[in-house]
Amino acid sequence: MPIAAAFGQAQHAQTKRLLFSQPHSFSSYGVFVRADDHRFDGKTLEQLNGISVKIVTLDGDMSSIIYNNQFSQATNISLPQNSDISQMLEHVLTKKADLTFVDQATASDFLTKNPVSIRELYPNRPLRLFPITLAVAKGEQQLLEMLNVALTEARYEGAFEPILRKYEKRPGDFYRVARPFDPMP
Repeated sequence: MPIAAAFGQAQHAQTKRLLFSQPHSFSSYGVFVRADDHRFDGKTLEQLNGISVKIVTLDGDMSSIIYNNQFSQATNISLPQNSDISQMLEHVLTKKADLTFVDQATASDFLTKNPVSIRELYPNRPLRLFPITLAVAKGEQQLLEMLNVALTEARYEGAFEPILRKYEKRPGDFYRVARPFDPMP
């Protein structure tokens, strides 16, 4: 599927050379802890930002950006950039860290291999949402407009739902773009 996931478009180096379509869905980052660790239940995000909390991040990854922007008072356990992202969850699972920040799809993949090992601390309250878009070269405005029309039509027809369900390991791995005529929650 030729989809360019434009995570953190503002920080993404390609934004100087690319234009991005409207999103067809969103990826989210959440706070993940061991399934049996209840020390942080009922705590606010602000209460997680303390020296006694160990947060594992991956250099250059969104986890390190979230840490630096929102949790810099906590103790950071930084993994090298070439580490597999699942290593952050392994650190949480083996009690080398208290928590980490990963996207839903990564957490779902980890849970498939390690059932009932981790859990999201704030389910349905993502720390960050990132649009999943298509990318075209700057100067390709007509192509971008055509893609946006096609994306809108596909969304209105409900075409993305079966595609997203196919790629989700667990329901909710991707947030949907609401159609303008869907009833309000």
